[in-house]
Amino acid sequence: MSPRLNDRTKPAPLPKPRRYAIHLRLVDRHHANRDAKAGLPALGESGVGGTPTPEFLGRGAAAGQQAEWILCLRETAEDRGRALVLRARVQEAERLAAEAEAAAAESAGPLSEEEQNRRRGGEHKTAEAVVRARRAREWSRRLADLRSAAEQAAGRAAALTVELHTVEARIAVRREAAAARAVYLHEQAMRRVMAYDRQLVRRHADGARINGEAKYGGPELPAWVAGHRPELG
Repeated sequence: MSPRLNDRTKPAPLPKPRRYAIHLRLVDRHHANRDAKAGLPALGESGVGGTPTPEFLGRGAAAGQQAEWILCLRETAEDRGRALVLRARVQEAERLAAEAEAAAAESAGPLSEEEQNRRRGGEHKTAEAVVRARRAREWSRRLADLRSAAEQAAGRAAALTVELHTVEARIAVRREAAAARAVYLHEQAMRRVMAYDRQLVRRHADGARINGEAKYGGPELPAWVAGHRPELG
């Protein structure tokens, strides 16, 4: 029996939203004041570069997001392997069901005159009506067997399809949880980058220019959050 959706690989609960802690505010403000005093970012002819702090925060968020992705892959490894097997089994079951259905449909037509009057061993003296009745009964039994086989094959294919969808749903739930945590890490880091940026612009001697031209290396959402990692499924 297939396990229920929440029996295995149940994702950990999402972290509770937390405020921008005061010690982090002080750290980011200190870094902004320090970089502004040092004249960072540098003002070159080609424009304004970035500063280390947003890049550091971006790398930290990226590391956390990658850890979530690896954990998601690890926790869904069994189900992903199971899904690969089930896809092959569903395909084979559907092929067999189609063949069984075609065989039943092909035999569903009425017997020809020749088939109805065909005599078997020991029937050369049997009355024609008896022979025709025997052939009709044989045809009915054969057709019933073919239809039963087609129904059983279709049932097996349907059961495998349901099992596959259940496994795929577990994978999708776990992936959505990982994506939600990745977004959470991105938003937390982005909040710190924006606070740092505001303080830097206020304290920098050329704040007006860097406010419009600075290129910060803040956090980015990984591709798999947007659904660009089909190998998970």
